[in-house]
Amino acid sequence: MITVELSNTGNPDLKGVTTRSLKVSNGEILKSDSSPSSLPNNGFVVVDDSNLKALEFNKTSEVDFEISKDGKLIKTVRFSIKTDCCHVNKQNGPDTVSLD
Repeated sequence: MITVELSNTGNPDLKGVTTRSLKVSNGEILKSDSSPSSLPNNGFVVVDDSNLKALEFNKTSEVDFEISKDGKLIKTVRFSIKTDCCHVNKQNGPDTVSLD
């Protein structure tokens, strides 16, 4: 599973923050979250192994991670995700993103 930790000093609980991950090549929505998980703290899932088929096996794909607040897009972060036969691995992209 590839996760990213979001932070916002003015909104530490990330109320109203939602995310979605889209495959750049075709716009397919891979994941969406309406609240952070507790592990890692304030972590949101970019992609996980359930996305292998959509990302295609043994390929590297670009994924846009869109962050919205109260329904308005506030930031997009690009990730490069490499797959093998069983797992997703992050090739490029941040571990943390500040919304300040």
